[in-house]
Amino acid sequence: MNWNRDRLAGTVTDTILVVVLVAVAYVLNRLHIAWTVPFRSIPLALELLLFAVIVVVPVSLYSPVERRLYAFNKRLLRPELDRLHRAADELFRSCIGLFELDPMLTRVMDGLEGLTGGARLALFLPEEEEGVLRLTATRGFSEELPADLALAEEGPLAAGLAQACEPSVFPDRRSTLDGAERLLLDRLGGEPEVWAVPMHTAGALTGVLFVTPQHRRRGAGRLQETLMLLLARLAVLIEDARLYSLARRESLEKDLLFEVGSRISAALDRDQLLETVMDGLARVVGYDAAGIFLVDGEQGRIEHHIVRGYDETVLDEVGLRIGEGLVGRAAETARPILVSDVRDDPWYVAARPSTRSEIVLPVTVEGRILAVINLESDRLGAYTRKDLRRLQRFGNQAAIALQNARLYEEARQKRSLEQELELAWEIQRALLPRSMPEMKGVEAAAYMRPSRSVGGDLYDLVPLGPARLGIAIGDVSGKGTPAAILMASLYASFRSLTRGALNLPQIMARLNDLLCENTGVGRYATFFYGVLDRSQMLLRYSNAGHFPPLLLRPGEEPRLLTEGGIVLGWLPGSEYQEGQAELEPGDVLLLYTDGLIEAEDAAGEMFGEERIVDVAATVIGRSAREVLEELRIAVETHSGDREVGDDLTMVVLRLD
Repeated sequence: MNWNRDRLAGTVTDTILVVVLVAVAYVLNRLHIAWTVPFRSIPLALELLLFAVIVVVPVSLYSPVERRLYAFNKRLLRPELDRLHRAADELFRSCIGLFELDPMLTRVMDGLEGLTGGARLALFLPEEEEGVLRLTATRGFSEELPADLALAEEGPLAAGLAQACEPSVFPDRRSTLDGAERLLLDRLGGEPEVWAVPMHTAGALTGVLFVTPQHRRRGAGRLQETLMLLLARLAVLIEDARLYSLARRESLEKDLLFEVGSRISAALDRDQLLETVMDGLARVVGYDAAGIFLVDGEQGRIEHHIVRGYDETVLDEVGLRIGEGLVGRAAETARPILVSDVRDDPWYVAARPSTRSEIVLPVTVEGRILAVINLESDRLGAYTRKDLRRLQRFGNQAAIALQNARLYEEARQKRSLEQELELAWEIQRALLPRSMPEMKGVEAAAYMRPSRSVGGDLYDLVPLGPARLGIAIGDVSGKGTPAAILMASLYASFRSLTRGALNLPQIMARLNDLLCENTGVGRYATFFYGVLDRSQMLLRYSNAGHFPPLLLRPGEEPRLLTEGGIVLGWLPGSEYQEGQAELEPGDVLLLYTDGLIEAEDAAGEMFGEERIVDVAATVIGRSAREVLEELRIAVETHSGDREVGDDLTMVVLRLD
């Protein structure tokens, strides 16, 4: 085919050369140039014939020489041509039987690199549902090309290659390209030139191989022709492998989704579920580092719950919050983020120096962001919109997993809390007086309503003799079982100390030191202890930071019993003072905890001391039990159906 084409070209060249020389000779003769003077007397027809002979004879001698040179050149280049054909045929045969795309592309690119003598190669294959040919494999580039390089199927370059039967050579055709395609060629390198070799399957463009030779080479046309023929054969194999790998990946995704769904339904431990999701992501999307970050919308914080490939100390130092970094940005906007080169993104927080591309997906349930999935790759442009769609499928599964795990954890914690509250209430109830002590001239009544959180309220009425009664009320810090245990410790110490000969300030100081020794920092108790002496009509007391009890007397302002010192368990070695109050018949002593004074209505307004005094004033002449009942009704009416946040304890004593 090459010989016939070259013969035709030679004949055309000879004809053009004869016509040009005859025309030149004729013009010179007409212009009477000196060397043509001898021919002026010759008739025009004879003159033309003479010049034709002069021209044709050399040309006729040139053609045999040209054919001999061509034959010599053909014999010289034949081994190179045979080598190209053999290498191409061996490469094609080695790809037969390969069904997976990645192994096939590895073999194809290695073979093409050897075939082209180390040229830079970039293979673009179709991206499903994207309308582009995306960079799929490379060889020979000193720097890694971004994996998101793409060639629009509707662009001038792809449209031209779809109809081409031979490679396009750039920069010869560079002017026909749009801006994006010129930029693509710049990334591929255009010195000295770039060849775009199309691949066709069933008449459609199914790929493009860009070849950037290291230098202009002899026999480039034959190499281009060999590549064109080879890729025409390989196109079918590559397209079949691509479709097979695509179908296999989709099947893998479905199987994996089913597996994740099955494991979600079988196990409700949050950590186990999230590890399952991480394993699935590694198998379908792939990553060099990944993390599932839990979002606390109320606190604006993001916690790295499960991570792989990160230095967790670096993550702790970064301390992500909502609105900070790519993860925080996704948590704030509830929209996925796809970054081809993190070095160009101002939101990127450098937690891994080797990261080049990143994909971030918020996990939401009913508009609430539960977590953010973050994947990072060390390759430029490693993630595509197809990867984002895959990740979103897993995000749906992760959302279900997190929601189920959260509900399960809440139910488990609720059961645990209920058990803890039941234990705390049993401790609290065991320490309360089973009945009111009887003392002549003194009527006593008590009421306790535990809250759901069970605080550390305690009260006690301790007979100290025929006419003396110890009165105690307190509230320890904290809730639940720890508070109940602290209350029990305080109660046991108090009961032990009341049996000795210590006075009130000494008892309070000793209680304070015991609590400081046996409790941690930040644990304390408010406590009031008084001794009512009926024979002397006197109340001695000491108040350690508790709400002051009220001494109510008809027709007078209530008296607050405040003398004492700081709360127990706060400062070792603290001293306490003793206060005294003279008593009269008809006096009412009201002791209470914060559950009474801090009870709130629907508007958040507390019951308060003023209401306590007002209610007590209306029933001050009645029995201790009636006073207590009126206060209970008043505070419950004030609170309505609101759940109480603390225990409510009241003790009322009336002197006859």
